Amino acid sequence: FATTLLGPRLSAMSSSQPAIRPDYNATLDSPPAEAIAAKGRARYDEFRQFKVTNPFPHVAHVQINRPKKLNAFNAIMWRECRELFQRLAKDSSVRAIVLSANGKVFTAGLD
Repeated sequence: FATTLLGPRLSAMSSSQPAIRPDYNATLDSPPAEAIAAKGRARYDEFRQFKVTNPFPHVAHVQINRPKKLNAFNAIMWRECRELFQRLAKDSSVRAIVLSANGKVFTAGLD
């Protein structure tokens, strides 16, 4: 079940690993969170319907970004969504994805 839900890379993580907290687990040889965030933004800037940031190391924050249309999904968004999440799944620097929406509502459905 965990492999289906999380993917093979994430389900293989040991439960004995410490929690990922930048203030606690950061080491001297790991890049600062700002550098990771800037690198993450550059890789995902071409997506117009979604905004991707990296608030913490190994965390991608994906925002549905069509607030004037109440984040309703159209054909372009479906294509971008598929491409974005396929790329995030292959990105070894991403271990968790937070999905939210920009604007008053999460999504109004289909456009």
